[in-house]
Amino acid sequence: MTTTIEALARYETAQETLGMLVAMRTRWIYEEEQTDAPDVGKIAQWKKEQAHFNNEDDALLFTDSVEIERVITGYGPLIKANFVAG
Repeated sequence: MTTTIEALARYETAQETLGMLVAMRTRWIYEEEQTDAPDVGKIAQWKKEQAHFNNEDDALLFTDSVEIERVITGYGPLIKANFVAG
């Protein structure tokens, strides 16, 4: 049985995971906008992804352990790969 403290930690981890995905897109958008010929298609896609992750965060419930685990296990590797790659 999961304690309230453990559940809260997982919930916060899921929120941080989604926040990091938004931050990654923010960095990508900024870097793309600094190029001589920004790819507006990429920028639009990343803005759409930001909105999606923000919506997921807004909808995330402390009591929804299945969704919390989906966020952590589904998106966690993407964040790890991005920070390892650079």
